[in-house]
Amino acid sequence: MKRLILSLALLLTYVVANAQNSNPWPTTGSVGIGTSTPTLGLLHISGLSYDLLSLSAGAGYPIQMNAYTNADFRIVQRSNSPITFWTNTIERLRINSNGMVSIGTPIPSSALTLGGTTNTNPNTGAEQDYAGESFTFQNLVGGSSAYALGNIKMTQPNGYYADRGDMVFSLGNGGGAISERMRIKASGYVGIGTNNPTMPLSVNGTIRSKEVVVEASPWPDYVFKKAYLLTPLSEVKTYIAKNRHLPGLPSASEVEKDGLKLGEINKLLTKKIEELTLYLIDAEKKLNDQTKKNESQEQRLKAMEAKVELLFKKVN
Repeated sequence: MKRLILSLALLLTYVVANAQNSNPWPTTGSVGIGTSTPTLGLLHISGLSYDLLSLSAGAGYPIQMNAYTNADFRIVQRSNSPITFWTNTIERLRINSNGMVSIGTPIPSSALTLGGTTNTNPNTGAEQDYAGESFTFQNLVGGSSAYALGNIKMTQPNGYYADRGDMVFSLGNGGGAISERMRIKASGYVGIGTNNPTMPLSVNGTIRSKEVVVEASPWPDYVFKKAYLLTPLSEVKTYIAKNRHLPGLPSASEVEKDGLKLGEINKLLTKKIEELTLYLIDAEKKLNDQTKKNESQEQRLKAMEAKVELLFKKVN
């Protein structure tokens, strides 16, 4: 009977103590779940299951973790294994032991790596984006509407294998819609205003610049060498009559099809100016020779007129 009374007294003491303290956990030491010897922190969870800690909340309520401190809030991986974040049972983000971050791929290769689903290899249809391999810049308006301001993405044009892609830069043009502004192809060619650059830099529009330096070699000063032979003007005239453009210069149809190469066209124009200068020098020489000849003939004619006049006077 005494033992029963003692047991009831101890039980009552425990109930009263816990009724006054809403926290049933010990105030000192460590708590172990799945282990009887907790040593790794105040709460030590150990087990063979993937789901060592599961959190749930009522419908419509978010699950959040709060830190009430002015110090750092840390998630620490103390081994060489990565930290991964999953949604819908699929890995979305990984931080490896070197601090490299990957999104959409378990293989980070730089400070930040974006990965996505492999497309058709090769792509035999229309151009398609590499899913997940893009950055989008948004502006949130009123807490409910988001306008896309710009986007950088990787795409796989027709004929590309899955080991290459074009980098496309797009910007918003009002109303949330974005349009492609610039593209860097896998070949390294850059297109502005065009998605099919055919040169290291292709621009579909006007370029404004204070100065453009064009390397052009060889420069056509060889025209002034003595060994250089000018085409006779009679042959140039025949060529123009037949082809409707100067020899050595592109025709109108060629320019309309292929455009103008600034370095090459400036070399050709300089060559034509130098040839024209030689033609003018030659024409001036011939003109001067003819002028001297005319002056000589005029002097002889005047001398002959003087002799005739003298003879006429003697006869009379």
